[in-house]
Amino acid sequence: MSVLFQPKLISRIASYKKNAMTSICLLPIAAMLPMTAHAQLTNVATVTGTPDAGVLTDVTATESVTLVRPIVGGAESFPEINGADGGVTTSVLASDTLNGAAVNPADVTLTVGASDDALTLDPDTGLITVAAGTPAGTYTVAYEVCENLNPSNCAVVVETVVVVEAPIAAATENFPEINGADG
Repeated sequence: MSVLFQPKLISRIASYKKNAMTSICLLPIAAMLPMTAHAQLTNVATVTGTPDAGVLTDVTATESVTLVRPIVGGAESFPEINGADGGVTTSVLASDTLNGAAVNPADVTLTVGASDDALTLDPDTGLITVAAGTPAGTYTVAYEVCENLNPSNCAVVVETVVVVEAPIAAATENFPEINGADG
């Protein structure tokens, strides 16, 4: 997936006050924000210098920009599961991304939401278990995945699991001949 970026100019006004003199510096800070997603931007600007006749001279400015991209939750395409035997899916986190890369399960927390009774989502592993004896049908389970470092950075995903009927294997039987007179 490619993400388009649009340059935005962000300014921070820094003031310096010493001996009743105040100088104001306007620090332009260029950040690349994704056009297709919400982002949180943290900007820190530091200004140091020497006051001279009410003007800040010999200015040194440093800046730090941190961009937090949102978690993107993607629904999986699980193989059908035999309802008679039950089974386990692959991890629900397989299609989820954080900062444009695959989610590391150690970096996120899963919270189970609404779920059909036949499904159990393990928040530690991300695996969905289908109980043995589950009737054929389409079942759903919702979960929220949140970044541990930025707990408000979350996505909600609804996963769908298709449960199929157990195949019936009918075999041709070969019975011995029966004498009709004797039964």
